[in-house]
Amino acid sequence: MKRILLIIALLPVVAFAQILSLPREQGKITYIKVIEVQGSVDDLHSRAAEWFARYYTSSDNVIQVDEHDKMIGKALLPVYRKGLHGGNMHYTIKLEFKEGKYRYIITDFYHTNVTGQYGWGSIEKMYDPTSAFNRRTFDGYLRQTDETIKALTESLSEAMQSAQTLW
Repeated sequence: MKRILLIIALLPVVAFAQILSLPREQGKITYIKVIEVQGSVDDLHSRAAEWFARYYTSSDNVIQVDEHDKMIGKALLPVYRKGLHGGNMHYTIKLEFKEGKYRYIITDFYHTNVTGQYGWGSIEKMYDPTSAFNRRTFDGYLRQTDETIKALTESLSEAMQSAQTLW
């Protein structure tokens, strides 16, 4: 009987670990990909700058480094629990450009509460399946972060495919 209860108690942790698999690089949750696309370094930089301006409400506040062959930004995404704002997940996005290709690296995720202080800390701590503390909250925040970053990378990929002339 005790074994059955133990198995039932551990099912959510096991199920979560099987369902959500976040990408890791050197122990950190990191989304990274090299994408081949037509264009010079200047073309790719220009497309990325336009994407930043469209994707983020204030790209000037996001972009920290803007050089010929790379752009680095620090941004955040809101996370919710039971329909209420549960704080923000902060992250760093880095785009690097070479002739005919670009790479994105999205990493350094950490949570702060609604006032921008404290919070749960690094996403790696939240992702640790042995941490039962606030597991439901963590799972929700992790899923929201993963879904948002996947949508972000899809948006970036579409914007980087070709120069768009709309007039």
